[in-house]
Amino acid sequence: MIFDFELWDDRHLIRQPSREEFRLMKEALPGLIGFLAAYPLLTLNFSELPPKPWPITVAGVPVFLRKPSDGISFCEMIRGPVYMGQVGKGGRLELSPTLELGKTPTTIFVSSLKRAIQARFGVELGDISWFGASFAIEVQSPPDFSVSSLPGVVGKSPIFYKTPSRKVPIDAALRQKVPDGVCCDDSNYGKQLRPGVLLNNGGDDENLPSLSTAAGLPVKSKTGQRYVTVGAHGFPGLDSLVYHPNRHGEQIGTLALKIGESDMGLAKLHDDIHFSNENFSTDDDDGPIFRDFRPVKEVQYGEIVSMDTPFSERCDGAVIGTLFQSLPPSSGNDEDDFIIHLWIYTGNGRGRMMAESCGSVIWDQDDKVIGFHRFVDDIPGLSCAVSSQCLQDLGMVIEEIL
Repeated sequence: MIFDFELWDDRHLIRQPSREEFRLMKEALPGLIGFLAAYPLLTLNFSELPPKPWPITVAGVPVFLRKPSDGISFCEMIRGPVYMGQVGKGGRLELSPTLELGKTPTTIFVSSLKRAIQARFGVELGDISWFGASFAIEVQSPPDFSVSSLPGVVGKSPIFYKTPSRKVPIDAALRQKVPDGVCCDDSNYGKQLRPGVLLNNGGDDENLPSLSTAAGLPVKSKTGQRYVTVGAHGFPGLDSLVYHPNRHGEQIGTLALKIGESDMGLAKLHDDIHFSNENFSTDDDDGPIFRDFRPVKEVQYGEIVSMDTPFSERCDGAVIGTLFQSLPPSSGNDEDDFIIHLWIYTGNGRGRMMAESCGSVIWDQDDKVIGFHRFVDDIPGLSCAVSSQCLQDLGMVIEEIL
């Protein structure tokens, strides 16, 4: 929803609307009674929630809509839907180069931040999230460790800390029963496939759980090898068989490679299978045609992105942050290594991210690929996508057709 003003301040933080701005918002959004400018979403309070779909952004800022009388606590009322954690009180931390607000920090900067805090304060840190103007860092030290001594600001950005509440699911595609009310297109598209259609590992649930995921992109390596991207956790190991649309369908290929711990896999399709770069479409319109990746450093906080699969329908949402997933040192990883993800909020649209959509393409308004759906968070409407940067770093390009 576009206005003549934007609700950002000069530090790229969400600001409160003026009286006149709020009056204009109330005229455009009947039932609006209040707001909370709490990062990373502007929370809008309504006397009665309007029918969906709701606006993804208002005045340039991603929004969360709620009816306050729906039994939420006072703490939830004043902090918004995403709990950032406790802000540090140990002063300011200065690092160079300077952090640019509103832009994704480099892994070099995030690594320097992690190393500086760990070395200076003797604390073990885990995953690090960036929400456009502030950090939220997981503290893996003992539960009785007090974060109050840790730095609360780096440059101009506040730093919040919290203990890990979840781990990235390794079985995100597993679902024994499709939820009520979900109508899934499980059609067999034969040998003419495209991004978003259903895949399966062929499991029979007795010896191997049957896992459904979504097809990703046709890609080509620097050496000319052709693959289709898949959610790696949907398949137990290399040379696993790939079926479409379910375990009773057609065997279309095998899993050839797994890309580290990104949950990205590359499948080799049989020679008689054709795979287009035009995405599956729930609507009558043609799906987007993918030709380019978008570097993660160019992805902006608050911009609108989309996904469309047989399980999710079309999901439109906004990028609200970046997750730098730390890799376990036991696997021989360097502590400077991260898997980069994007936090995406899709709670305002008609579709919803589903477990069976893992591996599906997420694209921007120019139809450039920014990532692939990985898992749904505990917060309704919030999900995480692994950035397509992991493919770009390997020199992969999108094929027009396989």
